[in-house]
Amino acid sequence: MQRERLHSSRQALNETKELQHQLEIRLQTTKSQQGSLQQSVVRMQTQFTILTERKASLQKDFHIGKPLLELENKLAAALGRRLHIEEELNQARSVIDGLEHELRDLEHRRTSIEREIAKVRDILETLRLEGQSLKVKIEAIVE
Repeated sequence: MQRERLHSSRQALNETKELQHQLEIRLQTTKSQQGSLQQSVVRMQTQFTILTERKASLQKDFHIGKPLLELENKLAAALGRRLHIEEELNQARSVIDGLEHELRDLEHRRTSIEREIAKVRDILETLRLEGQSLKVKIEAIVE
């Protein structure tokens, strides 16, 4: 009976450790993806700044006397790129928010698993102590 409980406790511990290992791998992957997306966001913000400066330059050129139609076309192209970049930025932010949410969920699961591991360890320790107690009683009876 105790061997069965010990065996099932060990098996549960091994399964819990395996799950924890898998969650840690997934956590590292998620952190890596988050870092990549944050770099993309920084790059897009830089592009946005460059386009804003370009817009200012175009406005300055307009006042110098360039043909109005040419400047309007350049401005329309720049605004189109800006909108595209803002869409990418919003998508990246959305992905980052999703990853952060998933990261929080994984942290909660890891904490739960660690609690379960602690419970299993306590059970194993109790079983070990009971086993020692039985061994001592058997030795006392034999003597």
